[in-house]
Amino acid sequence: MIFELVHTYAARGLRGEPAGFSTVACTAGLPGSLRRIAEQRSGYPLGRDDRATTALRAVTDASGERWLLLSRVVPCAPTPHGLANRCAHHLLIDPRSVGDGAPGVDLAALLCGVRFRDAWAEPPREFPGPPDLAAIAPDESAAPASIWARDAGDAGWAGIVLERLEAFPTRPLSILLPAGTAAAPLAADLMRLLPASLRREITFSDRPEDPIFAGEARLLLLDETTLDRFGPPPLAGPTTIDLRSRPHAGDSPAAQRARGGDRPQMRSESPTAPRFGAIEPPRDESAPPAADPGPIEVALEDAPPRRVGVLALAGAAAILLAAIAWLAIRGGSGEG
Repeated sequence: MIFELVHTYAARGLRGEPAGFSTVACTAGLPGSLRRIAEQRSGYPLGRDDRATTALRAVTDASGERWLLLSRVVPCAPTPHGLANRCAHHLLIDPRSVGDGAPGVDLAALLCGVRFRDAWAEPPREFPGPPDLAAIAPDESAAPASIWARDAGDAGWAGIVLERLEAFPTRPLSILLPAGTAAAPLAADLMRLLPASLRREITFSDRPEDPIFAGEARLLLLDETTLDRFGPPPLAGPTTIDLRSRPHAGDSPAAQRARGGDRPQMRSESPTAPRFGAIEPPRDESAPPAADPGPIEVALEDAPPRRVGVLALAGAAAILLAAIAWLAIRGGSGEG
């Protein structure tokens, strides 16, 4: 199931709202909670940027069901009052329709093939059914990870990124990219290295996430221009990979497998958390990461001596004080 929604400035909204920013089109039967989710993510800080932004987020509706929200927000003609305007086009995708053997939804193909609207000049209306995606066919012509080779300098980085996603399942991963790098093709390239059932785990945004919506995107694919306009880059650490100089990815097994177009060898069932959106806010990673201690084994025979030693010391002190008090009493009675 896929729902569609378009949000922009209009003289009248789809539900009769007065002039302003509102939904002007959506699929018939779109649940209200999903409509509100898309509307809340239609805002965009146009004062600091004039480019389109794209994101694939994991969101939760009012009933607790998980959905994928594929969005594109693009500047468009100003409002009649001369205010900055934007057109937000959203696709709300039931993740159960994305997977091995699921008909109609190939996320990797959808990211690169869907035609988003750049503006809305029609009267408000409902779409009678889901968007027609029949013309979007899987792109099997490109070699796996070839987009990472072209845009990041080394196909091996695709394997490194998937490895980091698995290593840090509850934290967003920031990828710093050369100026002008598009995020959606890189995300689609990662998906092609995974079985279809895991592709829905590759959520991303090409802008720093609003704290209100933090945790909805696993990957922050930030090009150099975005970093210049939205503040300093994330702090260095294991969840930040700086590819602005297009460095070599090294020769780790993950990098070598990605260069060969092979699926990564994942330690777990999925490269991400088993729940959508289970991501903590970014942490201060300026300090070097601590080494992984591995499984914690407690040597029970080592613990009692330490505890006994402390108790023995306290007991000896108590005995000494009692002895001193007894001697003082004896001495006092002798003098009497």
